[in-house]
Amino acid sequence: MNTIELLRAIGLEGFRIEPRTVNEVVSLAMASKEQRMLRHSYIIALKSALKMFAARFGEREIHSLTAAEIDDWLCNPSWNAATRKGYLCHVRTLFSFAVKRRWCAMNVACDVDWPMPEPAQTQLLTPAQARELLAVAHHVAPAMLCFLALTLFGFLRVIEARRIDADDIRTDYIHVKGHKAKTRNRRLVPMNPALRTWLAVSPPPPIVNWRKQFAEVCRQLSFELPRNALRHSAVSYGVPIYGARDVALWAGHSEKVLFNTYRELATVEQAREYFAILPRCPQLELAFQ
Repeated sequence: MNTIELLRAIGLEGFRIEPRTVNEVVSLAMASKEQRMLRHSYIIALKSALKMFAARFGEREIHSLTAAEIDDWLCNPSWNAATRKGYLCHVRTLFSFAVKRRWCAMNVACDVDWPMPEPAQTQLLTPAQARELLAVAHHVAPAMLCFLALTLFGFLRVIEARRIDADDIRTDYIHVKGHKAKTRNRRLVPMNPALRTWLAVSPPPPIVNWRKQFAEVCRQLSFELPRNALRHSAVSYGVPIYGARDVALWAGHSEKVLFNTYRELATVEQAREYFAILPRCPQLELAFQ
């Protein structure tokens, strides 16, 4: 069905389409997003996805594309399901931008089925591994201790912990401001004993050359650090001690996500051992309580 037939079918025969190529729409959409001062990480991801989309369809008028063609483009064997899902989200954003400006009649990308990634297995650090991680960081990159405390004991996501400034660390809580939170929802994370103690002996943020220092810490570990294991460990060990409702609030997601992902992964005994990992003295010698 071409565009004219589609408009006639949905009762919008008089709707006037202004022809624009995909290349033109991508350029204008990116300029609009950049002017809105959105997060740099989002702009980079959007630009990368739309660049690949334009490489395939750049000279086509955007109103001429079909859901089948978009679905075919997404079936790239080198992309996993999570990557395809991210790209489809960005393509839907592009078509939404075009629809609002009457460059196409409808968002055909919304007719493409969501790719379904396999659920990721939640991987935790054992208390012994968390202790080793902190000890290695103390010796090779002491500036990382604040970041590690915020993720291991403060329930923050990696990207959130990297955005925390010294002013966000208050006497009784961590202030995760809206523009620093992944969900853009402001939240307060109360100090638990482990978090308070580690922050008291850690150099304050920000961290210079975070990637380089973190890579050096990981290189010297006796184990491979699983993806997202820092926050997963904090949440999973936190639930048996502090309860699902409070931990979900502090972590910044729903109880449903928490129960689906973290419930019963750690015992009370393991959780107590984990949150008992404390530096024995302010000098942070290789000794822990």
